[in-house]
Amino acid sequence: MFLLICAENIAKLANKYDGESQSRAYVRNFFSWFLSVEDQRNMCVGMTHHDRKPMPLQQAVDALYDVRCDVVHEGKYWGFHFHDGDTPMLNLTS
Repeated sequence: MFLLICAENIAKLANKYDGESQSRAYVRNFFSWFLSVEDQRNMCVGMTHHDRKPMPLQQAVDALYDVRCDVVHEGKYWGFHFHDGDTPMLNLTS
C-alpha cells in the first residue's frame, strides 16, 4: 500500500500535477514511465491469472491498486496473499 502511494505521488510530481483525483491513472503511469521494459516484464510474469498466464502490465498494476484501495478505503488488509513457494494462492473476494 505504502509503495503504491509513493508511486502515485512520484508520477504526479513528475507530471507537475497537484490535484487530488486520477490516482489509479497516475499509479499506472508510474509503472509505465519509470520501470524498465525488463522490470515491466518481470512484474507481468510475477502476476498471473488462475491459468498462470502473465497479466498485462495495466492489469497487474490494477490488481495491486485494488488491494491498496481495499486497505485504505475498506480496512480490508487480510484478503490478499502472496505465493508461499509451495501452494498457489487464490485471492477471492468475499
